[in-house]
Amino acid sequence: MILSERTNIAIQSLLILDTASINSYNLNEIAKIGNTSKRVLEVLFNELRKNGLVASRLGKHGGYYLTRDPELISLKEVVQIFEPTNPIFQVALESSKKGKQQAIIEDICKDIQTYALEKFAAISLADLKEENTIFNYTI
Repeated sequence: MILSERTNIAIQSLLILDTASINSYNLNEIAKIGNTSKRVLEVLFNELRKNGLVASRLGKHGGYYLTRDPELISLKEVVQIFEPTNPIFQVALESSKKGKQQAIIEDICKDIQTYALEKFAAISLADLKEENTIFNYTI
């Protein structure tokens, strides 16, 4: 499963918030650190806020911050926001051939999706901060 650019930017931005020494960053700061556009971040952070992963505060030292400890935010939560449909499973459903073989393929795709989400659930933002932790997982 290849994650979309949106998902990758969202994960990177959450990691930036996790390292915030001042408790919060505004979107301009996140864009500069993450080398991405503020406009993209506005869309992503709207989704992250709607799903309860980040919140914002106004004022001179305002900005976005994580709503929970990084240990309590899993990659599964982020992936499910930005990757609501597994592309492999979607291809299987769109196939014009229906029959026993197609049912088997759809079951396999569901199993793959379940397995991938279980792996993502086991990885927190805090885990990603650890050097090379993500490479210890096999999908």
